[in-house]
Amino acid sequence: MMPIPKLSVIMPSYNSEATIELAIESVINQSFKDWELIVVDDGSTDMTRDKLHHHASLDKRIKVHHHKHQGRGYARNKCLAHVRGELVGICDSDDLSCPSRFQKQIEYLERHPYVGVLGGQACGFTGNSVPDQGRLISWPPNSNDIHKAFNRRRMGIANCTAVIRTKLFKEHGGYCEELHRAQDYEFFARLNSKGVEMSSLTEVLVFYKSNHPIPAYNYFRENYLYTEYANYVLSGGTLSFKRFSQTARARWGRSFLLVSYVKFFLLMTKRQFSTGLCQC
Repeated sequence: MMPIPKLSVIMPSYNSEATIELAIESVINQSFKDWELIVVDDGSTDMTRDKLHHHASLDKRIKVHHHKHQGRGYARNKCLAHVRGELVGICDSDDLSCPSRFQKQIEYLERHPYVGVLGGQACGFTGNSVPDQGRLISWPPNSNDIHKAFNRRRMGIANCTAVIRTKLFKEHGGYCEELHRAQDYEFFARLNSKGVEMSSLTEVLVFYKSNHPIPAYNYFRENYLYTEYANYVLSGGTLSFKRFSQTARARWGRSFLLVSYVKFFLLMTKRQFSTGLCQC
């Protein structure tokens, strides 16, 4: 039995052959070394499995588990079932963590024991190569602004940058498996409603991959529906997503969605023109 690590990094994966190796290497190259990496492969049909086992054979800190495809929420919870550390770091299979990311976050959490979740800034990129520039997406750094964002039903913290105290999963539960998207929003909004203190560093900690510079309307629509369903679940709703999407509430929201997408498209276009260097 290996010693219990300080940090458990969780990485759900599905058909990630193009990015999984860089994501794993970004964990291996961390200045903080007391970690385990738990990868749950959610039924990949490409070369992801082979690449995972190659890395696991080279580093005993990397643990790989395979399950049939059931969605990201399920895969995240399966990762959590194997966690041993007192802290959980989020790193998806297409995320690249800066080398000092976990060192900075763990030092901060040790100085601020009342903070339950710590994030940071993130930079989006397209393509499969290691980026040196991208779209910086700013997230509120202080607890009050994060709290206000969730109270306005908006995401207040970048999931890809989060380090979470393991005890919070035990106290408040894991991810909602009914949600194919927005599981992270529902989880953090739930913690916010329970009074959990959250904060974010001002430095860029993660580069995250976007398949397209601006998400297509269908993606935007699907994400909206799952976020609305997450808010419904948070308010105590018990309908399945399929039944919820047929309710008057969901239909009414969709009627205004095109206008919202146009505003979103214009905002993202403006951000593209402000793309610049993002340094770790």
